[in-house]
Amino acid sequence: MRLSILQIAMIAACWSDAEAFVGFQSAPFVQEDKKRMDQDIELIDAYLVKWDRFAKGEKSLVADINREGAAFVAALGRGLKAKDKRAPSRLVFSVVVQVGGGIPVDSEVGRHAATILGPDFPVVEVKQGKVYFAGDLYFWWLEHQKEFNTFPLLDEWANREFAQKSVIPMYNRAREKAKERRDQ
Repeated sequence: MRLSILQIAMIAACWSDAEAFVGFQSAPFVQEDKKRMDQDIELIDAYLVKWDRFAKGEKSLVADINREGAAFVAALGRGLKAKDKRAPSRLVFSVVVQVGGGIPVDSEVGRHAATILGPDFPVVEVKQGKVYFAGDLYFWWLEHQKEFNTFPLLDEWANREFAQKSVIPMYNRAREKAKERRDQ
């Protein structure tokens, strides 16, 4: 079977659109899936922008954040499950913007994140259960960011004075203490 130049061009265009999905080679690409993932990413991004504004002092956003939280979690879970290359950076930002946040390991997002983070990713025990700690996620991101699409707000956050002088040093101290505990 011979393909025309137009057919080859159309296949190439679809292929480049599909590159945002890690697991594309193993399943046929469906345009509706990409459209849904794009909608989910828009929802995730809008929610994270509100969280960032809240973290900077816009306390009036609490009601919006609470109301939209379940839709955000569902969309992020779908993105991670689909292995959308845009999802990991948003996962990381969702916890670092909360400074000491964590993702419950046994939550939907935590289970889907585990498939990307790998079996050796550290788990922290807290009163509420086991979590993936924000600092560990941040350092994981630094090591793996070239494998995924970035989230500009995460890059911006990492360069903020507050992150540079307070949060990232706190993450480094927590990492050093965890290493000391493992070495004992």
